[in-house]
Amino acid sequence: RLAARHESLRTVFHHGRDGVPLQRILANPVIDFDSLDLRGSDEPEKELDALFRQVAQAPFDLEAAPPWRVRLVRVAADHWQLLLCMHHMITDGWSSQRLLQEWVHLYRCERRNEPPELASLPVQYADFALWQREFLAGDAGEKQLAWWCEQLGDEHPTLDLPTDRPRPAERDGR
Repeated sequence: RLAARHESLRTVFHHGRDGVPLQRILANPVIDFDSLDLRGSDEPEKELDALFRQVAQAPFDLEAAPPWRVRLVRVAADHWQLLLCMHHMITDGWSSQRLLQEWVHLYRCERRNEPPELASLPVQYADFALWQREFLAGDAGEKQLAWWCEQLGDEHPTLDLPTDRPRPAERDGR
């Protein structure tokens, strides 16, 4: 229900002509939602921690499926953990909070066998992105660019910060 309500949760991204990224909103996507039962585990908290790291670090295939995944983990008879991992392309701090509030509302309604009462959304993320693109295409965009160029200046010296260990002169990706 949450994905049906929010287009960003049904969006995949691919390269269009000339490498320009395009978004495509799917009608009925397959959401990566798995459940796991750790009640029989000798170390459920350790396995849960490993699962969280695995889910959070796994790359998203932005072209194949919407960039979010969910795991529902049963740790004890009356203890469940929900892991929700979302790519930054489809969420930010404010929208994550909103999605979680709606998730809880939908869950409670489902448990009570009540219809959910959520106001219809006046705009979707794609609408906002289009509005912002149109806004920045005019004089406002030129003013924004000029302001940032003035703020950032022309010189960008290397920022010499302390590190936890010496770094090689040439990076090797480790």
